[in-house]
Amino acid sequence: MSVLAFLFGLALFLYSMHQLESGIRAASGQGLKNLIISNTNTPISAAGSGVIATAILQSSSMVSVLALAFVSAGVMPLFNAIV
Repeated sequence: MSVLAFLFGLALFLYSMHQLESGIRAASGQGLKNLIISNTNTPISAAGSGVIATAILQSSSMVSVLALAFVSAGVMPLFNAIV
């Protein structure tokens, strides 16, 4: 793999993360924030929400990326995402 291909892939990933965060920030309202916070406020409910989201999406990587995007967009507190 060449260095140029690696840099291009990294740039594409970072651009797509920025777009995802912008979209979540624009689409999220107080209702979504309250729903996410209430479903991830304890370690048990956070783990359950993660398992359900992973089962629906069939991708733990996508759930991790979405959790990162929710935190970056200010929809979910960092503590809730780590738990």
